[in-house]
Amino acid sequence: MWVFYLISLPLTLGMVILTLKYFAGPEVPRYVFLTVGYTWFCSISIISLVPADIWTTMIGQFNGGISFFWSWSYWSTFLLTWLVVPLIQGYEDAGDFTVKERLKTSLHVNLVFYLIVGSIDLFGLILLIVMDKIGIRDILALAMAGSNTFGLVTGAFLLGFGLVKFQRAFGEMLTGLLVKRFCHTKLPKWL
Repeated sequence: MWVFYLISLPLTLGMVILTLKYFAGPEVPRYVFLTVGYTWFCSISIISLVPADIWTTMIGQFNGGISFFWSWSYWSTFLLTWLVVPLIQGYEDAGDFTVKERLKTSLHVNLVFYLIVGSIDLFGLILLIVMDKIGIRDILALAMAGSNTFGLVTGAFLLGFGLVKFQRAFGEMLTGLLVKRFCHTKLPKWL
């Protein structure tokens, strides 16, 4: 199994680095490049973890190796999603002049956002408990369902945007090609 990891994880890392080098602009700061690279690596490493997990389950070899990699991938993704990436986004959006002020602005903006979302969630949870729709024991299930729903809705939204954007760009390109073809073939015959 370790041979599989020794082959698949460096291949995954290489794929992430090559993709980042291809798509990243020259003015992207190094810390953004490294953060995005690590985020992509955590996400894409699941491709290596799933077959390894299935294989260890099938042969009945339950060691801590696969569990360590799943925990590492999960907690890295969790921290990047809810702490690191929002702080970097706020830092890049801040219009302050010093690093300290930009970090303070980023922390403030993210804290306000999380307080608003947390207050709405807490209000909804209290409302559901008071209306006797859920019990105290159902809170964990509700949190898991909410997390899953958030991921699915966000994924569907981004996928929908990507599909529309791709079709629009493809249509514009195709329209330009058809106009060129018309101008080169049909128009001279009419003149």
